[in-house]
Amino acid sequence: MFRSLRRRRATRKLRVEQLDGRCLPSANIVFEWTDLLLAVSGPGTPTTAARNQGNQIASRSMAMMHAAIYDAVNAIDRTHTVYHVAAQAPAGTSAEAAAAQAAHDVAVGLYNRPAEVALFDATLAADLAAIPDGQAETDGIALGQSVASQILTWRAGDHSTDPASYQLRNEPGQWQPTPPNFTQTPVTPQWPNVTPFALTTGDQFRPGPPPALTSADYTEAFQQVKALGGNGTTTPSARTPDQTEMALFWGIAPTNGGVAVWNRIAETVAAERGNTLAENARLFAQLNVTVADSFIAGFDAKYAYNFWRPVTAIRAADTDGNPDTTADPTWTPLITTPNHQSYVALHASQSESAAQTLASFFGDRVHFTVTNSSLPGAERSFDRFTEAAHEAGKSRIYGGIHWSFDVAAGWHLGRDVANYVADNFFLPVAPSGGRSTVGSRQGATALVARKAGKEQQETGLLDATHLTDDAVAHSSDSRVQFRDTTPAPTLITPEEAEPIAELTSATHPADGVDNTRLAPGGLSLLTDIDPLRV
Repeated sequence: MFRSLRRRRATRKLRVEQLDGRCLPSANIVFEWTDLLLAVSGPGTPTTAARNQGNQIASRSMAMMHAAIYDAVNAIDRTHTVYHVAAQAPAGTSAEAAAAQAAHDVAVGLYNRPAEVALFDATLAADLAAIPDGQAETDGIALGQSVASQILTWRAGDHSTDPASYQLRNEPGQWQPTPPNFTQTPVTPQWPNVTPFALTTGDQFRPGPPPALTSADYTEAFQQVKALGGNGTTTPSARTPDQTEMALFWGIAPTNGGVAVWNRIAETVAAERGNTLAENARLFAQLNVTVADSFIAGFDAKYAYNFWRPVTAIRAADTDGNPDTTADPTWTPLITTPNHQSYVALHASQSESAAQTLASFFGDRVHFTVTNSSLPGAERSFDRFTEAAHEAGKSRIYGGIHWSFDVAAGWHLGRDVANYVADNFFLPVAPSGGRSTVGSRQGATALVARKAGKEQQETGLLDATHLTDDAVAHSSDSRVQFRDTTPAPTLITPEEAEPIAELTSATHPADGVDNTRLAPGGLSLLTDIDPLRV
């Protein structure tokens, strides 16, 4: 996991480093409970055993907790739309007490082993001890309890624990159990059916299918990952040392490390900017709601297309009907292949969704450095949030566990999710007499219906051979709204960038809304990969 070590002075650079499995106290309640929930859901703490939950499960927990914090704090001074609970707060209510109580109650509702409850109780007691006794604290506690209870009740029926079956299909192109464990069922087959936190349905932004096995796009991606993704020992690789470090840097982390790193980056920048409690409540709610929905949407695509992983495809290339692919029955990737389908890449989708959310608050052009305690001395520096997101996606190709079209589709899926959340939730409200303060799912759905066919985002994969990383980062994110008081960054619009790939439109089967989707076969590959300019 990652956390901020220091606030940046004028001559300092932001630095994000890993927690060594511990939860450190924080003067900021939002940071404190973020760190605590990430530790408990993942590697554990000195007093609680590891749960080692995957990113998709941890993201749900984080979204629930931060939604409760946001609705509780926002109820006291309603500057932004209600997310889910339209609570009322007496004048003078303590926002700190409301935030701490809301975080505590959701955490206990999700993680209730005795040692975990004791840790949560002790943390809450310390938070409340720092708040003067009196009616303000009492009202804050009651507000936090009420909001948390309603969030827990709402999400209790979200289908995240429903039993789900999976039928293994032994056909070329279909997912097969992967080495070394060859587990027969991929993880969380129920996740496509989880109720989204903001999206109308999990398949709202589902991309078109991956390339056909006999297509030129597939052949190019096959040759690319086969050459670059091997383990470098039993399977040769053409990776550079930096590309190997990149793959390991983003690939070796706690089980919830994908969620953790972006929350730590958010903490670092929020601390440097001196965010208020209300600003952090909103930032982390939007970030974690967006990331949670990117996992729901990502798993929807995975189970919809059930596409095989590179390790399966390369070993069984003599079955794919493509004369330009050659089998290597012992090919082994650098990183152990995760136990779920290949298309889309979740590292790409969740990182892009997080980066776009942070850019909507702070502007994209922020320099920061990330370290990984599992790789002593290794660090990665970035000048933009989206630069980090794109490296996270590309690292999966270097690690041998994803195709380039997995990554490309993941980036665009994550961007679609982030833009949708930014356009429909956590919006500023006008003074009294202005717009409604309720930004519920129902209101968002109505807004989408009004916009259908009028303001669809232009999406598509840019031709990687003609674009720099800078252009790809900003080519089609013009719908992200920069609503904070910090200056908006200068973005490259789709018109200013290179022409994008061909698009196709399809009618959404559930709600009839016309959604722009990637055209089958329209996925550009990351062809200019050494040096990579995507």
